[in-house]
Amino acid sequence: MASQARTLREGLRVDEELADIAIREMEQDGEIESYGPLVRKTGWAPSPTERDIEVSDHLAHDICAGKQEPPSVGELVSRYGSSVPGLLRFLERQGRIVQVETDRYYDRSTLDAMIGRLRAKLVLDKSMCPRSFEMCSGSRENISFPFWSSVTEKGLRKGGGRPDSEGNQCNSA
Repeated sequence: MASQARTLREGLRVDEELADIAIREMEQDGEIESYGPLVRKTGWAPSPTERDIEVSDHLAHDICAGKQEPPSVGELVSRYGSSVPGLLRFLERQGRIVQVETDRYYDRSTLDAMIGRLRAKLVLDKSMCPRSFEMCSGSRENISFPFWSSVTEKGLRKGGGRPDSEGNQCNSA
């Protein structure tokens, strides 16, 4: 079973530094391994049920079919049930989808294509406002703005531009 490293540290009920030492020694001894923010027993891997695999495939298909406007987590939960958030994390760990915001995941290849189009449109040291992004990505504002914000956080967008409503130039040439 895997658990968040932070949860493990808190569960040890010792000083954080001592917990880090204990975790590091267990890793060095091969008892546990870190996998991103997770700590798990060495060799452990999730074993989804046949139903989980079937639903995961449907989720991946729906997200891929949505292209630049994939369904929200809420929409997917209403279609496939309460196991959706865990299955989305499973798909993300497999590299099939990428979480762009709390309630939205993109298909990996769709996301890569969108970023490629944006890079081709960016002018070095110029900012891109949400409206320009919307025009480049071909998606609606309610979908494109959260993605635009995510791109900004990841450093793809050059410059320090903000939305047009704050008076910055919009480079949508």
